[in-house]
This record gives sequence, structure tokens and C-alpha cells, in this order.
Amino acid sequence: MPGPPDDIRFLKALAANRKGDKAGARALLEQILAEQPDHADSLEVLGMLVSEAGELDRAIELTERVLKQRPDSIMAHANLSRFWMLKGDKAIAEDWQAKARVLGWKDELRRKSEASGAAGAAGGGPGVTSLERGPDPELVTSQEQNVVANPDDPRARLALANS
Repeated sequence: MPGPPDDIRFLKALAANRKGDKAGARALLEQILAEQPDHADSLEVLGMLVSEAGELDRAIELTERVLKQRPDSIMAHANLSRFWMLKGDKAIAEDWQAKARVLGWKDELRRKSEASGAAGAAGGGPGVTSLERGPDPELVTSQEQNVVANPDDPRARLALANS
């Protein structure tokens, strides 16, 4: 069963982009956004397309709109880092890259926690070691906040890495 019309247009935009029809892809994405300004997938893809055309300020604006819809989007943070680097602002680019890394670590911990939870349910209960259980999520969150607050502190990064 097909989804809403914007889903069909979005898939057509992706197909056009894959075929090298950047203008066609942009037109379809612009149509979607004219009707649904917060369509995060369209914002993200259009951001990449306009960045390829050298429209970095617009790419940043579109990608920041993605983050309003999906604040934990690793890709949006990484894209913003890339756009700022292309603009020549290394400091801002590194800030966005650090945020993307922290989100990536959180995602990895969540996946490991889910996997260890499944192992515990499958018989990995009482005899499970701390390495098999994974890090304490509260401690890791605290350490991540410390790294974000003190990005140049190697001890903060080392503590997080050890966790």
C-alpha cells in the first residue's frame, strides 16, 4: 500500500538524484517542502543537493531545520560539520562533528545495551560479567556531557573512552 503522495514524490526525488537529474530532484523536494515545510527527509536531501551546488548557507539553514524535527540525527550533525568546513570555519565544523560523535556513541551504547538485554533474557543472567553487561548508561551520559562542556580536556575524553 503506497504512503501519502509526498512519500511517492520523495521516492521519485531520490530516484531522480540517483540518475543524475539534480534539477528534477530539487524541484520535487521543493514541492514537498512548499506543502510540508517540516518534512525532515526532504530537508535533509535538499540540504545535500544545495551544498553540492555551492549554496552552503542554504544547506546549513535546511539542515538546521532537520534538527528541529530530529534533534538526535547523527547525519544532520555530521552534515552541518561538513558544510561549515566547506565554508572555511573549522572551529564551528569541529563543534558539530563533536556533537555527531557523542550522538554516535549514545546510539552505539543503546544498541549494545539492547543486545545485552536480549542476551540476558536468553540465559545470560546471574553469571554475566560487567564487560558483557556494558557500561553504565548514566555514567556515560555524564561523561558525554563533560566532553561536550570541555571538548579540549583529554581526561574527559579518556574517561568516556574507558567507559
